[in-house]
Amino acid sequence: MWAGHGRVQQMVPQPNPKDLQPLVTDATRLLTAAYERDSGSPFAPTFMMHVVTVGGGSADELEKWFQRAIAADPDNARACLWRLDYHSLIWYGDVNDMLKFGKECAAGHRWKHRIPMLMDQAFENWAKYSPQPDKLIGNPGTWSQMKALLQEALAHNPDTTIDRSKLLMFAVYAQDWPVAATQMRLLGKHPSPRVFGTLDNYDRFCKLIKAHAGG
Repeated sequence: MWAGHGRVQQMVPQPNPKDLQPLVTDATRLLTAAYERDSGSPFAPTFMMHVVTVGGGSADELEKWFQRAIAADPDNARACLWRLDYHSLIWYGDVNDMLKFGKECAAGHRWKHRIPMLMDQAFENWAKYSPQPDKLIGNPGTWSQMKALLQEALAHNPDTTIDRSKLLMFAVYAQDWPVAATQMRLLGKHPSPRVFGTLDNYDRFCKLIKAHAGG
């Protein structure tokens, strides 16, 4: 659950790109050669994105390999995830870069590998660094975007409890009690532990919903 995240990632030391330079040089040579042999395969450009990230490469260099990876496979979720990681606060980006790309993923509507859900990941990453994540989650702008995203996800797969649990959680923080009550009824006693952790935590959300929406 978003509100349960602390600022843990800030305490995780990142490797110094200079220490990795010999490995980065070798990987760049091998993956570039692989791409030149077969530019239609997404493998080399996708893994080059990771090399660029850990090697301290520029955003332009990352974008070059990202475009090659997507040209080879428009549903390349790994490439999209690594582009989001590059723009995250733990690497080289900022909140605006991260959210911008997350929203681009949502706008692409490529659900084969759930690429649009990277917008959820972008907001979650932002919440990790927010001193008041509850207010961020309940922000009307955040809620309107996440409501549309999660409703689209559920239209593709109505049986997924994780997306329905997230929709309930966001609705509670946004105080959209009708939406929250509907999701509570549909989830019953089977919420996603990835969202709520424990049934006791889920029950606290349900009590809030019942207090405001009845039922």
